[in-house]
Amino acid sequence: MALILLVEDEEPVRKVMIEALNREHWIVEVSTAEEALEVLKRAVPNLIILHMLLKDGMSGLEFCTILRQIPHMKAVPLMIISGYAERDLISDTFVLGANSFLSKPFDINEMQNMVTGLTEEEAKTSRRLATRLVDATKFEIEEALKLAVKDDPETLKLVKLATRRVEKDVKNGGAE
Repeated sequence: MALILLVEDEEPVRKVMIEALNREHWIVEVSTAEEALEVLKRAVPNLIILHMLLKDGMSGLEFCTILRQIPHMKAVPLMIISGYAERDLISDTFVLGANSFLSKPFDINEMQNMVTGLTEEEAKTSRRLATRLVDATKFEIEEALKLAVKDDPETLKLVKLATRRVEKDVKNGGAE
């Protein structure tokens, strides 16, 4: 299950989206960009769904600009929804870092398929990054241990066993 931050100021639309998505995802719903930024101080979602033309406060374009300046939010997929489908607006959203654009009114199945695609791709990317981190850490640990325990083959065997267990946990999606 993915954690989705839904930023939608139109309550009827928000309710329909939540109903369509909450069986397979955890949804955090807010109605303003300011509320979304507060949520992002406490959690990193797997996907952000953003209504482009928010009525109160900051616009969706402003939110995109701020979002992509936050280092740990640069890779979070961003789906834009809007009742306006002008080419310039759509182009601007992609320039600012959106991964997909959905025009209102939208088909629920199309929206669900887009969300599934984005969350699955995000999960694959997260696993690849975790694997790279483990590989880099494994290399650093092995190099340090070669120096520290070069005369103690039993300790080196234990470290290699622990390293293989971490690799297995990453491949399985988490610790057992």
